[in-house]
Amino acid sequence: MELKISSHALSRIQQRGISEQQVNEVFTEHRRLMSYESKDAAGRWVYMVEIGERKLMVVTFPAIEDAAPNATITVITAYWH
Repeated sequence: MELKISSHALSRIQQRGISEQQVNEVFTEHRRLMSYESKDAAGRWVYMVEIGERKLMVVTFPAIEDAAPNATITVITAYWH
């Protein structure tokens, strides 16, 4: 699976002090605390991972679980919860 960070997401993660390495944590299944389909946009999924004492939310399209092994997952945005 390949991770693509949209230009919007790249701008947001830089503003919010989030590293690309931290965003990549959503690919480690046992690190995910929760995931759910976004209520705001069909096909987008929200994942929560714990980074130290903080919770990081990462929004992707499509859902990681639904993607083929050679698929590209696009990060729409990421933010601290």
